[in-house]
Amino acid sequence: MRILIGIQARSTSTRLPGKSLMHLEDKPILNMVVNECLRSSQYLSGPKTGDSCSVAILTPYDDEISKRKWNCELIHGPEHDVLTRYVTAAFQVDADYIVRVTGDCPLISSTSISKVVNTATKNGLDFVTNASPKYRTTPDGMDVEVLSKRALAWLHNNALSVEHREHVTKKLYEKKEPSLSYGFIINDFDLSHIKISIDTKEEFDNMVNEMNKVKEKINKITNEHGPRSVFKFSGFG
Repeated sequence: MRILIGIQARSTSTRLPGKSLMHLEDKPILNMVVNECLRSSQYLSGPKTGDSCSVAILTPYDDEISKRKWNCELIHGPEHDVLTRYVTAAFQVDADYIVRVTGDCPLISSTSISKVVNTATKNGLDFVTNASPKYRTTPDGMDVEVLSKRALAWLHNNALSVEHREHVTKKLYEKKEPSLSYGFIINDFDLSHIKISIDTKEEFDNMVNEMNKVKEKINKITNEHGPRSVFKFSGFG
């Protein structure tokens, strides 16, 4: 079984251009996302001989992102036809499952990614999500969607409008497709009112402020109890 984690990212966002390349904790936001996606591969359950998990940034042709070095593959495609980017990437690696993550979610965690992926693969489902507009209980910014090869092919053939192709999975949410099996990740507590993705300068500044508060607390713990007393957790839990 081959799994592809595709991180869609571009530097031409209209509300906050270059947001994926802006720095948090001395590294680009996109780098933080890539690292968690790479880390998630070690939590995927039931590996068998020949199984593989690859991570790729899916970016438009000649985007500023392409001019930098990343510790994963770069796959190019149309700027606004994001669905085609995923289809191209899935074909290149012959993926059985395709994981959709976006490059503006700096706090996304490897545990969240692996939870959604494992749910899809262990249950043989075509589309599993923690980001349903109707049933979401996960914070905005922890979004993970997993599609089977069959679901991606269905979308490629049926999502024909500009809006559907730019937003990739929108058509699957609008109306249940009987030929595909769905799965929804639901938390014990509804955190859907929390937004930790970055779409505006104000949201970026708020993220910096909140991270600085965490640093202050880490410094206090270190001063009182020593550096070996700090155990940092990525995500919510």
